[in-house]
Order: sequence, then structure tokens, then C-alpha cells
Amino acid sequence: MSTAEAPTVLDSLRRILRHHFGLSEACGVASLFLPGDVASSDARPAGAPPSPRRFLLRTESAPVHLRVAERLDLVADAVICDSLLGTLGLIHLFRPPQLTGAEAKKAGVSKSGGPAGGGAKPGCSASQ
Repeated sequence: MSTAEAPTVLDSLRRILRHHFGLSEACGVASLFLPGDVASSDARPAGAPPSPRRFLLRTESAPVHLRVAERLDLVADAVICDSLLGTLGLIHLFRPPQLTGAEAKKAGVSKSGGPAGGGAKPGCSASQ
């Protein structure tokens, strides 16, 4: 990820994780795994309980690094910890491949990034 595109991509991911999934942003790796009664960096309405579902987003210059059980090193662009479900999620961001005209045509992708031929799948009409 280039430094020019990083702020836009990271801000978009932050908004999705907060507003669509209702996660709170952790201040750092340690606060990602603390009990739900510890405040996160999110501004919450007075009296609202902290979320037990948190995420930690990479910085523009470095990904999130975690060491699990002093043996397994994990590197991700974002980490989600959901203490209600007992799950840990890793998010990796990838740039789409830059296809040449011939490669895009062979792959069936139009210049807009969608399927070639208007977006309808073969054998399907637009009304289906």
C-alpha cells in the first residue's frame, strides 16, 4: 500500500468497522484484549458501556504485529477481537491487479472493473 493511498483506505476501513459492524477502536495491542469495562479510544455517549468487540488498525507506516503464545507471529492490516464470540479476526488489504487490455479481455473484466458486456452473467437477463 503506497503512503499516498493509505489514509483513504484506512479511513474507509475504520468507518466500516465502526459504523457497519459496531466495533470500537482499541488504543493499542494491549487494549485490544482487555475486558469490556476498559475504555477504548472511541468517544462514547456518557453512560454507554464499552464494546467487547474491538479492532486495531495498522498505521500508515506499519501493520499490526501480534505474537501468540510466544511462538506464532501474526502480521495484519487490522485485527478484530470479539470477546463475546471468543474470536480473533485478521484483515489483510490487497491491491487489485493491474491488468493490461488483453489480460482484462481474457479475464472478462471491463475497464470499469465489472464483468465485460454490461454486468449480466451469461444466461441471465437483467430482470432476473
